[in-house]
Amino acid sequence: MFCPGYEPGREVSRSGSCKRCTFKETGCYEAISERSRQKVQEQNRAYRRLLKEERFEEAEELFESLRPLEQKQLANFKKEQDTFVRIDWYGNVLYPHEILLKNIRLLEDAIEDLEKAEVSKALGRLYQVDNNAYAFMFDEDVYNHFTDYVFHQPRERLKWGYGRIMEHEKLYTLVISLLEKEKTAGSDFESEILRLKKVCEKQYTLLEKYTDKITEVLKETYLN
Repeated sequence: MFCPGYEPGREVSRSGSCKRCTFKETGCYEAISERSRQKVQEQNRAYRRLLKEERFEEAEELFESLRPLEQKQLANFKKEQDTFVRIDWYGNVLYPHEILLKNIRLLEDAIEDLEKAEVSKALGRLYQVDNNAYAFMFDEDVYNHFTDYVFHQPRERLKWGYGRIMEHEKLYTLVISLLEKEKTAGSDFESEILRLKKVCEKQYTLLEKYTDKITEVLKETYLN
């Protein structure tokens, strides 16, 4: 689970949580969410108890009094979905920081591989970044077609998931360059390493952006 106390620059575990939480007065998101859930469950139990005791007027009054809470919970649910739910290029539903942290690990490992001239290992990692597996299978026109097809679907055509695909890192020309050097036993990967470092920096920038957004939503939703 993502920790709302994460701060850019703080040490991050492979799961995406920080090593300690700054929300000492309230606890992490799990504790905050649990308190909210318990409150709703308590009201639901009271409503069921009134119905069981055939105190229908009181049950109706309680039901009506809880409509604002219901609307707030529904609004919070939508906000959580819009903020926390993303889809990777293989259809997996993940937190945005999970996708970015995976890409960062793959990119940093690929840089280390190229610094050791281990091009095959680097290519194996880049294969897993976003939809760059297509770069190994198709020409650039087909690669672009599949990418554009995903990004430009009309909302009314989709049952779910509109706008939930993460930003895309196009590594087509870099992959083609490395594949060629793998065939010819090339050993100079300086330009590819420089390119990957820039891509990695972009992923860190996106991580900070999504972290700020998640923290903002958590504060607005659960701490106010």
